[in-house]
This record gives sequence, C-alpha cells and structure tokens, in this order.
Amino acid sequence: MPSSDATGDWLRRMGQREGLHGLERVNRVILHKRMDQEDTMEYTLDIDATSIESEKESAKMTYKGFKGYYPIVGHLAENGLVIGDEFREGNESPASRNLEFIKYCISQMPEGKRIKYLRSDSAAYQSEIINFCEDNDIKFAIGCDLDASVQQTIDEISENGWKNFKGARLQKLFIQ
Repeated sequence: MPSSDATGDWLRRMGQREGLHGLERVNRVILHKRMDQEDTMEYTLDIDATSIESEKESAKMTYKGFKGYYPIVGHLAENGLVIGDEFREGNESPASRNLEFIKYCISQMPEGKRIKYLRSDSAAYQSEIINFCEDNDIKFAIGCDLDASVQQTIDEISENGWKNFKGARLQKLFIQ
C-alpha cells in the first residue's frame, strides 16, 4: 500500500473526482481479496463520524465550536476492514445522509457476504434507518438519548419482554 503522503500526492495530481474514484476501486479490490480468504459470511457494520480540527482556511465550523471536518467511516467489526468512508465538511451534521452511507457500505460487500448487524451512535437514531434494517433483516444496536419518551417505552416492556444477553439479564434503564 502506498504511504498517506504518496496517496495524497497522487490524488492532487489526478484531481479530486478521478482520483477518489480510482482510490475507491483499489480499496474495493483489496477488500474483496481479503474477505474472500475468510469463512465469515455475515458481518457487523460499525459507522461513526469523527470530528477533525483543522486550521485550513476552507474548514467549516463544527457543532463542537471549532473549524474542521466531519468524515464518516464504516468498518467491519469482525476484521477491522474499512468498507466505506465519506469526507464531510465540518458544518455537516453527523446524522445527515447516514442511510445512504449504510446502503453504500452494503453495496461494497463481496458476493456471498452480507451485513447482518449494524452498530452506531445516536447519529443513526432515525426511523428511516431502523425501518431499513427491519426490512432487510439487519439486526441493529443504535444509541439514543434517554429522554422521557424513550424511558416511557422502556417502562412499557413487560418482564417477559426482556431477554438474556450473553448470560446476563438486561436490566431496565432509569433516567438519573
């Protein structure tokens, strides 16, 4: 693999559109070759946007109060491989276009392999993502704010509605 400096030089020479498209194709080939060597057929997609502070003039103000960028990365928990990434400006919400990003990551999977699980923080706490997961048999763990309506829904789950998780009984949560 080329160094990050060599990759950056190549992208600047190629131009952002052609260079990024070429880099995406290279990543897909490497990803598929590696995954073809694995017996695993079902994977967990972890997605997360990360704020990166920058002093570049073109950097935008983030919701955290500094100038920078907010790229999102999707990786497979079972092997740590990055299956998707998207550069985002600092002023873009971490919750924007996440369903499209999830669909993109799914499209990068080699034939015969699939995303069976999704994990994300509250940026993916969106009905369209939850509905997509349910419609496509993707089990999910998505964080959310424990506000009054979420607490009320939890309180309405009967005792028989709770299941053991890896040998430990899940306990009801309470607002502190």
